[in-house]
Amino acid sequence: MTSQYDLIAVALTDRELWELRFRIGSIGERHFNVATTLAQVDLARTKENPDLIGTPGSRAIWAARERHVDAMDDMHEIGRDLSLLLSLRQPVTAGA
Repeated sequence: MTSQYDLIAVALTDRELWELRFRIGSIGERHFNVATTLAQVDLARTKENPDLIGTPGSRAIWAARERHVDAMDDMHEIGRDLSLLLSLRQPVTAGA
C-alpha cells in the first residue's frame, strides 16, 4: 500500500520538501501562539472575576484552544514525518 508520504517523496525535490517542512512548522507555531493567547485571555478573565470559571464562555474559549493545540500537534507530527522522509533519501552521487 502506498502512503501519502511515498507520493510526496516522488513528487517533490529535497528543496521543496525542506520548504514544506519549514512551512508546516510555521503553521504549528501559529497554532501554538493562538492557543497560548486563548489560555491567557480566559485566565485573565477568571482572575478578575472567579465567577466566570466554568461558564459557557469560559468553556468555549478552552474548547477553541484545544482545537488549536490539536492542530499544532498534527503539524508537528507531519513535520517529523517529513524530516524522517528527508533523512531516508539517498544522496545523489555525481555521474549517477
